[in-house]
Amino acid sequence: MKYILFLAFEYKHYKKPATIELFADDMLIDSIQLHESIERKNGELVHPYDNPDLNLMPKKLPSRSGFGSGITEYRDAKHGKWKHYADKWSVCEKVFTFEIDEGVLKNKITLNVINENNNNYTNGFMSKYSSFQFDVIGLLPKKYFDDIDLVDKELPDVLGTNHGRSSPYDFDTVQDWSWPSPQNAVYNVAKDDWEQDISNFMSNSLTLGYSFRQDFDIGEWNGIKVLKPRNVSDRFLNELYCLMEPVFLTYMLRAGLNK
Repeated sequence: MKYILFLAFEYKHYKKPATIELFADDMLIDSIQLHESIERKNGELVHPYDNPDLNLMPKKLPSRSGFGSGITEYRDAKHGKWKHYADKWSVCEKVFTFEIDEGVLKNKITLNVINENNNNYTNGFMSKYSSFQFDVIGLLPKKYFDDIDLVDKELPDVLGTNHGRSSPYDFDTVQDWSWPSPQNAVYNVAKDDWEQDISNFMSNSLTLGYSFRQDFDIGEWNGIKVLKPRNVSDRFLNELYCLMEPVFLTYMLRAGLNK
């Protein structure tokens, strides 16, 4: 099976190009030199989660009877039954996609960003520098990237917390995980709870003006390779609800990432 690894990020260029290296375990997938800035289509990012004035949610539907009857469902014509609330996200003007054979997807994907000394630091002051702000790093089968509607047909449990599928974690704080872009949380085995993954540079849309490296664990869920939350076994992963990551949906459905 073929997979698509994709990146979406804002990049502010200064002085000399930064470099992005991608690895599947120890195998280099690609190396990219960035010679110019990558801006956002609507200018600066306005983080929708932090702005109460933005109308982010699709139309409300009445809660259904039976399981989860106390939960309000949100749907719209474009996103169907997938959880989505980031349609106001200011997407980047350019994204990067890489086609990968399933055979090389074993333990981890590594992102290595080389951005050394691209600033005007002198005498303790710095006013200009090159920087990154990542929106999405994701992995999914190529067939879903080419036709996102296949997810709805072949993976019917990707419906948010309202789909009604029974799970042993229905009344636990650890009920769901995000796909195909990993969530900014790590599973604490001892506490059986999520904790903020402070090592994840996508957390809170951080702007990073230096070199950094991040590993993403590869697991298997519903028979496909995924970037899974840290410390979560494949067996545990398959017992949790799966949510389609909302910023990914923005790129796919609002911005036409795969067009």
